[in-house]
Amino acid sequence: MGERSLLDRTFEAFKNDRIENVVNDFFYGLGQIRRTLTAEAWKTFINDCRAHPVMGIFQQDPFTRRCYQKPRGYPGDPVVMDLIYNEDPELIASLKQESDLGLRIYREFLKHPETSAVRSRKAILTSKIDETLQRCPSPAIMSVGCGHLREAEACQGMRDHQAVRFTAIDQDTASLEVVRKTWNGRIGTASTSVVDILRKDTIRDTGFDLIYAAGLYDYLNDNLSERLTAALFGKLRSGGKLLIANFIAEPPNVAFMEACMDWWLIYRVEEDMIRMTARIDRKKLAELRLYTDDTGCIMFLELTSQ
Repeated sequence: MGERSLLDRTFEAFKNDRIENVVNDFFYGLGQIRRTLTAEAWKTFINDCRAHPVMGIFQQDPFTRRCYQKPRGYPGDPVVMDLIYNEDPELIASLKQESDLGLRIYREFLKHPETSAVRSRKAILTSKIDETLQRCPSPAIMSVGCGHLREAEACQGMRDHQAVRFTAIDQDTASLEVVRKTWNGRIGTASTSVVDILRKDTIRDTGFDLIYAAGLYDYLNDNLSERLTAALFGKLRSGGKLLIANFIAEPPNVAFMEACMDWWLIYRVEEDMIRMTARIDRKKLAELRLYTDDTGCIMFLELTSQ
């Protein structure tokens, strides 16, 4: 079968060809296969792919391996984000134990649209935090699904501004421990889930100038996304902004993410993003903006409270 030949061909190519050629050809081939197969047949092929020796080669890459193994229970955890950012000194030092082939694959992945989009998303969030610090004398900011909160670290204003009230929310307690250690108590943390936020109102604070969710909505179905959007919007003060990021439908390398990383996201287009606001009282909505990052892979929904 053509599908099997791609796996065999890629495995052999790793012995002789340039890494960037092998990776790009494999990504393209996987994408072609995904487009031609039914959903059921695609999942069958994924099983074949994961049983093939080529999977072992890609698992040498620390990025692919961590996504697939899910040590925190989900693929796109904050350590994966740190691998994409490639800025944490301890993490960079730990990569010395990886194989040469694994590191070459990893470095190639850092050039691809999806990883570039994640770095672009971080830069946009950093700029929004900085903008809020300049706009508000006593700013209140909340990150929902905060991860390691690297966008705040990148904001010089966060280190200079003493009056900011910043709250970091995540259900991953290991992520919150990193935030507490990094900020030495300056940032408040709370461990809670989306379900508990909606059912138990575990976020009691209100009056926020900025609330944002970086990657959380990529995992939420339409019902949860609508309900959470309304709940978070209700916690803004007048003029406050809610910013939601979501990957756009079918980024270029979605086939590899699904087949080799077991990373399945909920992709959305403009209409889907607007539908998230369905439970918000339009009289309380001053402005709705949609825009993408520079790569065109991630869309942002920005809502301003009346």
